[in-house]
Amino acid sequence: MLRGFMTYVRGHHVALLALFLALGGTSYAAASLINGSQIKPHSIPKNRLTKGAIASLHGAKGTKGTPGERGPTGAQGIPGQNGHKGTTGAKGPTGPAGLGSLDNIQNLPCAPEGATGKTSLFYLSGGPSNPNDADSSGSAQWQTLIACLTPDDLEPNNSKATATDATGFIDDFGQRWAAGTIYPSGDEDWYSLTATDLSGGVIDLYTVTADTVMDVYEDAAPDPVAHDVYTYDPGSGAHNWWIRVHSTRPDLYFLALNDAVFSPSTGRPTSARLQHLVPSYARVHG
Repeated sequence: MLRGFMTYVRGHHVALLALFLALGGTSYAAASLINGSQIKPHSIPKNRLTKGAIASLHGAKGTKGTPGERGPTGAQGIPGQNGHKGTTGAKGPTGPAGLGSLDNIQNLPCAPEGATGKTSLFYLSGGPSNPNDADSSGSAQWQTLIACLTPDDLEPNNSKATATDATGFIDDFGQRWAAGTIYPSGDEDWYSLTATDLSGGVIDLYTVTADTVMDVYEDAAPDPVAHDVYTYDPGSGAHNWWIRVHSTRPDLYFLALNDAVFSPSTGRPTSARLQHLVPSYARVHG
């Protein structure tokens, strides 16, 4: 057996020598390695470290710095494209029918200063076409007046028992008068004068329409001394008077209780004072 071992050694001595040297060199290298305690601080330059070692090296996180100043505002961007047109909405309900005619303005609700009333349309003549024209409306220059009629502030005075006492209705110029409305349809206004002498003047009723007239009662007589008239001459002497103003339709009126006289051609008062008081659209008809 020994002979065989020696034979193997002689046949492989070179290889065995190389193996011996290799094992011996490794042991030497292992014995020559150094540990961390043997490395002096700050003695290894950066170029001797691997990239992984360099990446792992970092100090403690510092405090947050102050924000920098705001930069300038950038230029406005290009406007975007218009969106797609939406779908057409459903058709709304049909509105109320139009007036169609000026006459349809009649009897529409109105409320001036909180009062409840109805509109009334009046056609006013423009007068004759020439001095020789007997037709006062011959010019056909018709005008329209739209009024909101409400009960006047003398109501209730629609009976003789509730008549408005107009004895003291005298202004600073000695004119005795009252103004009111016939509203609603069927309304009538009564006025009374106690022991009043109306001599030197007449009772005139200025209205918008010819439908409005008056009845005049004197003292205790049950029947009127004048019926459905526009003007009345009371003569002389003090009497108790009652005047009933009535109409077949709503109207505006001005009752002059001591009118000097009116012009027959125009139906307007001749007194300068009453010319300012009586509305321009009112006249004595007939």
